[in-house]
Amino acid sequence: MLYQIGVISMVKNGIASAKILFYNKSELAKENAELKERVIFLETTVTLLENNIISQHEGKNVITARVLSRPPENPYDMLTVSIESGGVAKVGSPAFLPNGLLAGRVSESSGKEAKVKLFSTVNEKTSAILERNSVPVETIGLGGGNFKVRVSRDVSVEKEDKILFSKSHDLLAVVEDISMNPTDPFKDILAKSPLNIFTIELFLIEP
Repeated sequence: MLYQIGVISMVKNGIASAKILFYNKSELAKENAELKERVIFLETTVTLLENNIISQHEGKNVITARVLSRPPENPYDMLTVSIESGGVAKVGSPAFLPNGLLAGRVSESSGKEAKVKLFSTVNEKTSAILERNSVPVETIGLGGGNFKVRVSRDVSVEKEDKILFSKSHDLLAVVEDISMNPTDPFKDILAKSPLNIFTIELFLIEP
């Protein structure tokens, strides 16, 4: 009798576990379907927004370019773009994000394709100023959206201070860390670009 009860209990437990597993799989399938619908909706929204941006600038003195490839397929911090409208991109032309943020410059151009070099590209030098005190500095790209800046140890600078382009005074980077050797008359600043290289999809390039 006890043996039979034990067998029945095992079978019931097995059935209960199977029901839970089936329920969990059903819930996961439902959640997966909902996530897929959400992704499709977001992708459609992004496409519509990008197309709207392109249509807004058609006929204007600006080139629209869509990102084809980025790191790690490309060297850091270089992006290959496809010219959508507006003509041919020239080497040296500034490249902006749709929100107006200056991102980099065209480094290569060939027909309907071009390469955009971000200001954070390794060893890329850019004239800038510290927003806190308007002290002129030079940023040097480290790749991965990072910069280094070397200033006199007497210059006042703190984390989260903004570094601006020297001419336009638009945002270039934000201070993340400051290091200083007691015997060194200078201190080193590590700064981060506000751009996310992995989410950039569209550039507006001045001809």
